[in-house]
Amino acid sequence: MASGKPANAASAANCQILFIDAADDKRVDDYLKGVVGKSVLTVSDDSNFTEEGGIIRLFERDNKLRIEVNV
Repeated sequence: MASGKPANAASAANCQILFIDAADDKRVDDYLKGVVGKSVLTVSDDSNFTEEGGIIRLFERDNKLRIEVNV
């Protein structure tokens, strides 16, 4: 198993699971476009991630880790 940050949005399509940090929110759209039609599980802690087309958003509420799933 390899880990690390994809060099660019196109190389993200080679991932099985892609975590996009909220601090990298300016590239979320590029990453999501790069994995369209691919079997890539996208995960982020960005507050608008699922609205932008991502699959799983991680967030904290009441001192607990929560998930929001885009179905």
